[in-house]
Amino acid sequence: MNTPYRCLATDAPQIADWLKNRGGILLWPSVNLSNLHTSWSTPAHDSDGKPVGKPNWQAAREPGRHITDPADVEVSTPKEVERLKIKLRVSSSGLYIKLTDASAEKLRARKEYWREKTGASVFHTFAHEREGLSDTAIIWADTAVVPLTEWLKANPVKIIECGGCSHWHRVDYHGDCRNDAERFADPEDAAKRLGRPVVEVDAAGTVHPDPFLESQKEKPQPKKEP
Repeated sequence: MNTPYRCLATDAPQIADWLKNRGGILLWPSVNLSNLHTSWSTPAHDSDGKPVGKPNWQAAREPGRHITDPADVEVSTPKEVERLKIKLRVSSSGLYIKLTDASAEKLRARKEYWREKTGASVFHTFAHEREGLSDTAIIWADTAVVPLTEWLKANPVKIIECGGCSHWHRVDYHGDCRNDAERFADPEDAAKRLGRPVVEVDAAGTVHPDPFLESQKEKPQPKKEP
């Protein structure tokens, strides 16, 4: 039995789209001996329906796994638990930057500490240079993990009626109204085509009840008489 694939909450909408519209998720293991613990995810095919190839030179020629069932995906909303000062050096091949041995060991030890303290999966990222923190590693703990299907129910897509074309669009869509993939006849059409619950908002961001949207909510079951 495969371990559920875990994605970040920020990536969950894209992952859901890949499952519904792009043939699923491909997981590509690394064949780079200096970076074996890394992997990459891509949709199974592009927007034109053509198969997607390996994402970069480090990835294996063939994907290690193909996920098509949303039940095999978990969503993590990680919590930042610590920031560490680290030092970097150029790799022996001169192709990329890596941690010094001392910084790598310090980071490993702190991640192990937080793994034991929280009982959760732990990972790290590096602060972006634009923040002036390129010498900083951020440790995260997966303290909040839920199935993708539950996350989607709890995070409906916000849609808004367009004053220009009288159709509905996703709030975060800012493209051409004539793009049929991003134009919906009504909330019911949006929910059906997106494969997710939706909620209607106005220009001020206020949520408005809609008969169809209300019907999406789970209704309490009547109690049986003894």
